[in-house]
Amino acid sequence: MLTNPRPRIMLKERRAPSRARHGRRLLLSLLPGVSHAAGPGVVGTAGNLIREVEPRADGIRHMDSRAMITALKALNVNTYVYPLAGGYDHWDDLRNEFLLAAADAGINVWVMVYAPSQSAVSRPHGHDYVKWSSELATLSKSHPNLIGWTVDDYGFDLKTFTPAYVEQMRAAAKAINPSFKFIPTVYYSQFTDTFAAEQAPLLDGVIFPFRDEPVRDTSWTWSLSYQVKQVAQRLPDTDIYLMPYVHPLSRTALKPTVAYVEAITKKALEHVAAGELAGILQYKLPYMSRDPGWTRPATDNLARTGNGRLSFVVQADTPTSPGMWCSATRTVQLTPGATKRAVSFWHRDNRGSGSPAGYHMKQLLLNGKVVWERDVAADEYAWQQTTIDLTAKLTGGDERDTAMAAVRAQGRGRQRRRRARG
Repeated sequence: MLTNPRPRIMLKERRAPSRARHGRRLLLSLLPGVSHAAGPGVVGTAGNLIREVEPRADGIRHMDSRAMITALKALNVNTYVYPLAGGYDHWDDLRNEFLLAAADAGINVWVMVYAPSQSAVSRPHGHDYVKWSSELATLSKSHPNLIGWTVDDYGFDLKTFTPAYVEQMRAAAKAINPSFKFIPTVYYSQFTDTFAAEQAPLLDGVIFPFRDEPVRDTSWTWSLSYQVKQVAQRLPDTDIYLMPYVHPLSRTALKPTVAYVEAITKKALEHVAAGELAGILQYKLPYMSRDPGWTRPATDNLARTGNGRLSFVVQADTPTSPGMWCSATRTVQLTPGATKRAVSFWHRDNRGSGSPAGYHMKQLLLNGKVVWERDVAADEYAWQQTTIDLTAKLTGGDERDTAMAAVRAQGRGRQRRRRARG
């Protein structure tokens, strides 16, 4: 199993984008310092099928292939991952319209089929993945821009996808089209020694969704390069396609921001150029104004005013123990000759007074010493203002003109919490 060393102190001071900025498309070719034309490999997005506004004569609102392709061309992508997540019309529209439109635009297509453990079922072949292999390979013969396919959450269903079964899938496809690729979706912790030995030789690549494991996060990018290099070393003969999250990841407290997606996309393209990745496929990038995710509700902005805030998060189902903590620290400039020194700040959390007390504390530290603390269960979910007089703490022979102020979330007892935010 791949591991990932993490620092004890986590700083998370972010600016939440405005509604307008959420709605802007992340044009891959316009990322600062990145030339799409010069970058090799797969560059694309996955998901977010858009239906036509009005139903046709058959009563179905089909996929709006023409509008989708126009929007995808504006992104300068060369690949789109088409999900088969719903009814039979997804399959019919892929075969009859979307592949043709994508070919005319020079866009390659991969098909995403859902795993047995997922709630969605891909039609028409359901969980018969040998049948999917042969049918998709057959379709690729008449549509050469259908390059390959993936099974979403493949790594969670290895009891189904045994090496023997994958051999059958592979044989079924290669007998029809030897160049047709199978590139399943596998998460970081699933790249075990067993996977590398038994599964990797049977695959034409892997899609690697990046979620900053083990913490399940779409706010931080610092571990990306480490994880990419680890997976590349583990699977030296396997093409790796990074999938960063643009759509909110389930069971995470903070949603990905435009700044996060821009940063991770730029870094991923650098790894593509270096030959450490075969490509990047953004997960559910909103690329049309009809997409529900084109703008985000005002409630996504967690700031009291404006767009900035500092957030501490205990992720869902995360156990905590005494002594665990995270903090953010800032050096503050002291006004020379001031007779009074104070700090004022607003804070809130989502525990409420009905939650057990004594487990998690909000604290303010000055030069390493606690000068204020409050139990996260002490108040209801509403902004509270606190002002602390620090005059006595910063006088008495202390001639410094700066001080270190730290806000910290401190664990006091063992508890498994659904989520906390301060």
